[in-house]
Amino acid sequence: MVDQINLPDKIVTRLMREVLPEDVQISQEAKNAICKGASIFVLQLTIAAGEQARMNNRKSLQDKDMIASASNLGLTDYAQQLVRFSARKYPKQSTPSPLGISATTQTNDRKIFIL
Repeated sequence: MVDQINLPDKIVTRLMREVLPEDVQISQEAKNAICKGASIFVLQLTIAAGEQARMNNRKSLQDKDMIASASNLGLTDYAQQLVRFSARKYPKQSTPSPLGISATTQTNDRKIFIL
């Protein structure tokens, strides 16, 4: 299944170029490795979030499932970024973070990519 699913090269390359200096070249092997890794990451996080939703007797994945799953997979920094992203994207929702992370925590001037 994983061999059949890959994120589009052009999108991944664009993301890579946004964070690398302009003079850095990206080999096709590097693009392929990042595409495969990103695809596996998305699948793993989605599977974990699906299990989280099932445990809460829901059929729809919600942002809190993704956040809790990221944390459960040991991706606490990523989970904190998801909390901040969710708070900015949906400011009127008052859904508490499943991790107890404050959505008002200031971010560094880093780019946050949510795939």
